[in-house]
Amino acid sequence: MAVIAIVVAASVRGVVLLLTDMALITEELAGRASRMLVPVVAFLAMYAMLVIVFACLYRIAQGLSMHALFHGPQGPVPLPFPDALYFSLVTQATVGYGDVTPHDDGIRLLASLQVILGQVLLLFGFAEIMRSRRVLAGEPVRRPGPPVD
Repeated sequence: MAVIAIVVAASVRGVVLLLTDMALITEELAGRASRMLVPVVAFLAMYAMLVIVFACLYRIAQGLSMHALFHGPQGPVPLPFPDALYFSLVTQATVGYGDVTPHDDGIRLLASLQVILGQVLLLFGFAEIMRSRRVLAGEPVRRPGPPVD
């Protein structure tokens, strides 16, 4: 029994230090995550808005067309809004499963525009998230241009 008491007494200090360190690390990570929440949510909202706007455009184009603008594995397919939303997300994410494909030059152009806008949003959105992280951390933000002395 005495041996157990000695082992417990010797290890209590280490366990307490470990728990204290874990609490400090968790607190720091939570603080960082909360500061990054606004720019990340803003980016996700813009990404979702772009997906929804293009889904509406695909649906409107399909509704105005006399023939099917999209084809699936079995041939022409109607494009209800959930399918338009799916096609828009797959297109913007540049996944391109191929289960629904545009079959009209205008829709192909619209899908190409969505891919380009999605990539530009990703590029500038990521840059803005990183910039806001530096600003919140109090780091100097570099601006393009000649060095200032």
